[in-house]
Amino acid sequence: MTEADITYQISEILNRVWDLQQWWASVSFGVLVVAYLVGKQMSGILVCILLLLYTAYSVYMWDLMGVNVNVFYAYVGDLQKLSDSGVELSAGTIEYLLHPKLGAILAPLALIGTFISVVGYTLYAFFRRENHEAA
Repeated sequence: MTEADITYQISEILNRVWDLQQWWASVSFGVLVVAYLVGKQMSGILVCILLLLYTAYSVYMWDLMGVNVNVFYAYVGDLQKLSDSGVELSAGTIEYLLHPKLGAILAPLALIGTFISVVGYTLYAFFRRENHEAA
């Protein structure tokens, strides 16, 4: 593959990962909206089903993102091999060869933090209702 082919594939993978993150964030906010608007009317079994489905979807999305990140790094390895073979890479392509900066730390932190927040708020909304009804 040429430099242009590899950088195009990397660009497509990064776009795909971004799309997956957006879908997952949308579902996360949807769960928050459900917990906020109808959390008072939801039974314990519905809360469990909602959180089970949300967890399954989250694990599925994280797995898909992980596969795409692995493919991204494989293509970056191909770029490195291309560079090592003596091909002069463009300045933009060289940026892919540099070690990831904060994104490698902040992206997983944001995903995990969002997941914990959504699950936590959903449980909070449910138990707040349970405590008000018991009082």
